Amino acid sequence: MFRRLQSWLLAGILEELSQIRHNQNQIMSAISEFKAKQDAFNVAQAAAIDLLVTSTAGVATDVQALKDKIDELQNSPGEITPEDQAILDQLVTDGTALAARAQATADALKALDEQTPPTVPA
Repeated sequence: MFRRLQSWLLAGILEELSQIRHNQNQIMSAISEFKAKQDAFNVAQAAAIDLLVTSTAGVATDVQALKDKIDELQNSPGEITPEDQAILDQLVTDGTALAARAQATADALKALDEQTPPTVPA
């Protein structure tokens, strides 16, 4: 009788250990899947941030170019010359392009902000 009880207990313990191993494998699998999703999200975020940094540097260069043209106009003596008018026309064109780039940067920043990381497994 003692051996039967011992065998029954041992079988129960082995079944519990098997269940624990199974649960551990499921948890590890969920963690691995989440890590892969998080890694992909992080790569996408890093790429978007790199693009924003590049865009921001480009906008800063454009702003400086516009400032330089304005300085050139302000230092021009006398009446508006045809050259001055050409600079004014170019300022309008460059300002419009800069506004478009600034809006694209704002849109990219909004899109980056709206990205949702993967849900942590429960």
